Amino acid sequence: MARVIDSHTHGIINETPTAVRAVMSRLELYDRQDCPYSQKVRDKLEELGVDYDETVVPDKHTDRDEVHERTGQRGVPVLFDPSLEDGWLADSDAIVTHLERTYG
Repeated sequence: MARVIDSHTHGIINETPTAVRAVMSRLELYDRQDCPYSQKVRDKLEELGVDYDETVVPDKHTDRDEVHERTGQRGVPVLFDPSLEDGWLADSDAIVTHLERTYG
């Protein structure tokens, strides 16, 4: 199930059921609904049936304080996964590769 959270209000926007796969710790995806790189990551998560929380960041890069505080950068998508050495990845190709290797 993808739980979509607005990063300004922290309110749940939508919950989308998916085939749920047993995952030790929940993944977090910071993204934009209109971003093709974010869509690529969401598609892979759905394909693999991986449960995750999705936080939709503001359109303006300068307003993406939450993701900046956690990563030092303001781009999306960003995947937070406790199985990663640094805890997160910020490149869609690297994220998809990680998901395939770890959950595929």
